[in-house]
Amino acid sequence: MRYGLQIILGLALLLFVTGCSQVQTPIEAKYYMPLTAGTNQRTFTLDKEIYVSAEAKSGNITLKLFEYNSALALSMSIQNKTFQDIEPNEYSFELFDGRDLKPVKMLSREDLIKIKAKLSGGGSNAIQDQVINVAMTNAMNAVNMPTKDKLIKLMDEAISKSFAFRPIYHREIREGVICFLPNFALEYPLTLIVKINEEKTTFKFLPLPKT
Repeated sequence: MRYGLQIILGLALLLFVTGCSQVQTPIEAKYYMPLTAGTNQRTFTLDKEIYVSAEAKSGNITLKLFEYNSALALSMSIQNKTFQDIEPNEYSFELFDGRDLKPVKMLSREDLIKIKAKLSGGGSNAIQDQVINVAMTNAMNAVNMPTKDKLIKLMDEAISKSFAFRPIYHREIREGVICFLPNFALEYPLTLIVKINEEKTTFKFLPLPKT
């Protein structure tokens, strides 16, 4: 499982613009160091990017986490080790921050499609979520046309790489990118809980120190 930094940056660039009113601020990448827990988790570096993998009973999980100006992007894969399909209602992802485990909002593929439609000036589906709607209103008032055109092109790739919550077929791999948009200042560590067939695998992350 390898989605390059450019794809993640494209997703996060869009979320950065939709999440911030001051789009002139430089986009700053923040890299996260996974904190391994137990003997079933290990970290490794691939193309200078830090991954963490875990072996659960039903599947192998591999992922990496980035942040760009408060927009979080999780690139991940699940390999189904069983001889039965894992249905969409049998697995889930949840991201929390801090010791009080405050939940961070996940953006669905449908959210991304609605954001693209609003950026494009078309589409009749209103964005009901107030966090996204307020962010989009700020963004629409701030971006210029060349920036908007670039973002719309990036949206196509963002949507195509978005993790599809569909069956993970037996002995196969499902992979993609999941985006999160917090509307509060993050505290650490970040905690990601992946649940497969009621088995929970917990990942924790701290930001890498700036060099």
